[in-house]
Amino acid sequence: MTRSLRYILLASLALNLALGVGLVWVVFHSRPVPAEMRHREPRPMFHPGSLRHALSEERGELVDAVMAKHREAMHARIGHMAKARDAVREALQAEPFEPARLDDAFAQLRASESRTAEEAHALLADLASRATPEERQRLARLIGPRHRGERRERTP
Repeated sequence: MTRSLRYILLASLALNLALGVGLVWVVFHSRPVPAEMRHREPRPMFHPGSLRHALSEERGELVDAVMAKHREAMHARIGHMAKARDAVREALQAEPFEPARLDDAFAQLRASESRTAEEAHALLADLASRATPEERQRLARLIGPRHRGERRERTP
């Protein structure tokens, strides 16, 4: 075996060893994803990107105008919903556990979610009232399948 071949083999061995150490380091230093993060809800139907795709590209300013009109109310309602979720979380973690407190927190969360949905529906209705018939058809597809088992169509 020649001297240059030995150096090449040693270099190859060193690189393989470095790769192995790097892989072991990644495996042992990576953190598992918490269960709460693994199960995310799908994007809501009123997400600006979804709405923008439902309308023609040149009508993106319409989506922006409608979103701007409803932005303050949506932010306020989403903020109230976040506080209601915090109250549920606190009621679940409280020691001693108080079922009545949890029931009240869930009632507040339901009411908050309902008010948030009402504002989202008002936003969608406002947009639909300004949309063309073809755009309303694409907006309708965002809501989901008409029949059980039918897949949701993607807007162009």
